[in-house]
Parts: sequence; structure tokens; C-alpha cells
Amino acid sequence: MIRIILVDDHATLREALVILLDREPDMMVVGEAGSVSETQQLLANEVPADVAVVDLTLPDGQGTDVVEALLDARAVEAVLVLTALDELHDRARAVAAGALGVLHKSVPTADIIVAIRRLHQGEALFTPGQIIELLRTEGEHQEKKRNAQSALSQLTPREVEVVRVLAEGLSDKEVADRLCIASKTVRVHVTNILDKLGLESRLQLVLFAARHGLVDVR
Repeated sequence: MIRIILVDDHATLREALVILLDREPDMMVVGEAGSVSETQQLLANEVPADVAVVDLTLPDGQGTDVVEALLDARAVEAVLVLTALDELHDRARAVAAGALGVLHKSVPTADIIVAIRRLHQGEALFTPGQIIELLRTEGEHQEKKRNAQSALSQLTPREVEVVRVLAEGLSDKEVADRLCIASKTVRVHVTNILDKLGLESRLQLVLFAARHGLVDVR
């Protein structure tokens, strides 16, 4: 019997998967969680399982944190990531966390069942070459992230203020009025910021700042 843990914040999807998986003669869902904290409770209760099916997007954290926690605690033998995200980087970070397979939520349920059986048998859904490439992709992403954070750390507190106000779509005069400085000073700050970050335009600046957490995009 394959004992399965499901971690997904969409209760309807999770409930449907429970019904479908429990119908399989060799499968049984032994634990469910809709968040990182609920997964931690499962770990605390030492629920015995073989395979975990984990979503990457959770309300209180990252699915990759769950993948790592489950594997570090040896709570499961393998993890299958089931996600609505479809970027190469998403698959890469899942594999870097320790997942042996990644499926999109749009796949037929039969594919999920086959994947769970394969993982339980000790197989990975990726070839060694694919795993190496995904790990390389994640390594490159982390390096770019470190370089970006290093560049952002060179900005002065005033320059950070300028970036955050610019992200609101304000003109130089509006930024100047908000920060009580001259419009010419705003332009000087923007030029210095672009130079420090190696960017060419204000649009690139706003996108860069949003991507790396300097401005809130919610």
C-alpha cells in the first residue's frame, strides 16, 4: 500500500484527489495539509507516509520549504510536485529542493497516479541529464539573485526612496514634491541608480525592483 500525503491550499482539489487516490487498490491518503504550518503539524504527529504530493504555492510559505522539510525529516521517501506554475525556474527550484517529479495541475489524474507509483518504486520522473540541467538552471538563478541583492545594497536610503516612489508611476515633479527635493535632484538620483544597477531605463528599474522585492507588487 502506497501511503500518500497531500499538501495543497485548494481544498476542493485536495478533496477530489483524496477520493480519486483512495479508489486505487494500492493507494491510501494518510495526511492532508493546506499550508506550511499544517504540514509542520503532520510532521509533529509523525504521520507515516511514502510519497508526498506538494503544491509550490502555499498561503504561508513556499512549497519548496515543505519538500525540504518532509525529506529532511524522512517523513516520505519521495515528493511529487503538482503545481499550476509552468516556468522552467519553477521546475528547477522544485528539483533543487529534492522533488523527484513535477507535474502541471492540468495533467490527467491517471498521470498523477502513474507518477506516484513510479516514485514509490524508486524512479525519478526526470532523466539524470534533465536533473543536472535543472540544477544548473537553479544555480544560475540563485547567482543572479545574489548579484541583484548585492547591487541593490549599493543604493543609498534616499535612492531606495526614489525607486519606491517611481514605482507608483509618478513624474519627476511628483516624486520631487513627495520627497521634498528638486526635480533636477530626482533626475540625478535616477541616473545614479540606473548606473549602479546596470539598467538602461526607468521601466527596467521598476521591473527590477519589483522582481527583487524592493517594491511591493501586491
